[in-house]
Amino acid sequence: MPTIALRQVGGSVAMVIPPAFLEALKLSVGSKVDLSLNDNQLVINPARPKVKYSLEELLRQSDFEAARNEESQSWLSEPAIGKEIL
Repeated sequence: MPTIALRQVGGSVAMVIPPAFLEALKLSVGSKVDLSLNDNQLVINPARPKVKYSLEELLRQSDFEAARNEESQSWLSEPAIGKEIL
């Protein structure tokens, strides 16, 4: 496992990732990654694309005939507090 030095780039600190690591993770310049700390180790993973749904797609997945549970019914029975309209 190679040891690398952190470098100053403007007001940030940068790390050079060896090409073999980039190839193994299918990353390139401009790729987005998620950073996390795990047991005092920096973990870098390719960012998963954020799934976006349209209102139409969400409504298509809804079962409007399904029975409401107690929590949903309680929420729907509450009086309006702001400017919402149900």
